Amino acid sequence: MTTSAPQARPLAEASTPTALVPLNLIRTDTVLARFPIHNLAKKGEVHIHITVTNAQGHVDCSWQVFPNPAFGAPRQLAYKLDTLVINKKLDALGRPLPKLIRLGSAREIGHQLGFSIGQAVKDLRKAAHQNAGTYIIAKLHYTATDGTTRTLEAGFTRYSIIFTGERRPDGTKADAIYLLLNEPYWEVLNSAPTRPLDYDYLQALPPTAQRCYELISAKLFTALKYGHPYAKLLYSEYCTFAAQQRYTDYDRVKKQMYKVHKPHLTSGYLARVRYEAAHDGDDYALEVVRDTAKFLGAGVASIINIFNPQVVVICGGVTLAGDKLFVPLRSEVNRRAFKPAVEVCRILPGELPGTAGVWGATAVFIKRTWGRV
Repeated sequence: MTTSAPQARPLAEASTPTALVPLNLIRTDTVLARFPIHNLAKKGEVHIHITVTNAQGHVDCSWQVFPNPAFGAPRQLAYKLDTLVINKKLDALGRPLPKLIRLGSAREIGHQLGFSIGQAVKDLRKAAHQNAGTYIIAKLHYTATDGTTRTLEAGFTRYSIIFTGERRPDGTKADAIYLLLNEPYWEVLNSAPTRPLDYDYLQALPPTAQRCYELISAKLFTALKYGHPYAKLLYSEYCTFAAQQRYTDYDRVKKQMYKVHKPHLTSGYLARVRYEAAHDGDDYALEVVRDTAKFLGAGVASIINIFNPQVVVICGGVTLAGDKLFVPLRSEVNRRAFKPAVEVCRILPGELPGTAGVWGATAVFIKRTWGRV
């Protein structure tokens, strides 16, 4: 994902409930729903390429999203269609899910989303194609409801869309809009744990605030469960998993996040929000490190593609930047290198001090000049 380093971390505090009221709950999976598919920005592009590596440099999780250029990236309407209409239908059907699912007529779906027929139906059709046409390449592990550890490692689209009047798999004409769940998506939905969300609250929120609610609700639940006074959500985490532009200056961060937090503060879901500074250094230095990681990653990817090594060791003072260098470096390598080669190769910092290069150059000079070291 193309982002910048965070300058602040919002700390959210849940408001104290004054009375218990019945909730209209919707249960969503805890595996795929965590990862972004939609570009929720009203303009501009955000590339969704997420890679998580462990301490040894191995890829633990990767998630890449490729919109269909014929329909464009799925944006806010496509997100609402997925989260308010499709997820509600999936929840209502229980588990195991059928592969062919009737969503309803365009009028019924439009009513769920709060708009009428006409141009809105045309927009709905486009949004449905955007969702159905978005290709995902994923590698992740999760614990299923039966307690087993499962792996999703595939390139796939989540579902196909069948519009009214088109042919269903059995050859009959569709009397409404249908989903045909594709195998990898169907398998995860049937085996993944679920968690409850307040459906009425989801409906009332604008897309970016809704995505924030999806991400922070689990953290707030944990905070309340263990008696913590607040929950923390890293700004970098929000931008990564909400597919939002990530800024480096505090004023722009506050302006961006104000719009996200405001509905939650107004509703009382959050009591207040405060920011905790993150120690990421100055913007120029971070930009230099990111550029270094990009160009170094291109070189390392070429080496991996040609020589197929098991380990690549990066040395020198730049490695003192730690994850600020190695996280974007590994991401660049994953983007450029052949998948089989990069999966067996570890990229690690050297164990020698940052002056190792100077000592090595001196040794080469002495050997060439006097024939020995």
